[in-house]
Amino acid sequence: YDMNLLVTPGITIANHSSVVAKAIDVAETRGDTFYIADPVIQNQSLATVIQAVAGAGIDSSYVGTYWPWVKIMDTDRNFQTSTLIMIT
Repeated sequence: YDMNLLVTPGITIANHSSVVAKAIDVAETRGDTFYIADPVIQNQSLATVIQAVAGAGIDSSYVGTYWPWVKIMDTDRNFQTSTLIMIT
C-alpha cells in the first residue's frame, strides 16, 4: 500500500492490544510508515493513559500517541468534532 501514516482512531492501546501490536509491526516492517495510536478511550485520566502506554511496553521510532483527544467546536454547524486537518 502507498502510505506513510497509519491511524486507527478508537482502536486503543488499552482495549485492543493485538490490533495495535499488528499496526506497530506493519509500521516497523515497512520502515516508511508512522503509526499514531490512541492510548485510551475518551475522558480517561492521565494516570490511566500513563498506565496503558507504559504497560504496553512500546519502544519504537515508528509509533506515537497523543492525548487528550483534540476537540474543536464547529460553530457553523454547532457541534463538537475530534477531527482536525491542517492545511499549509
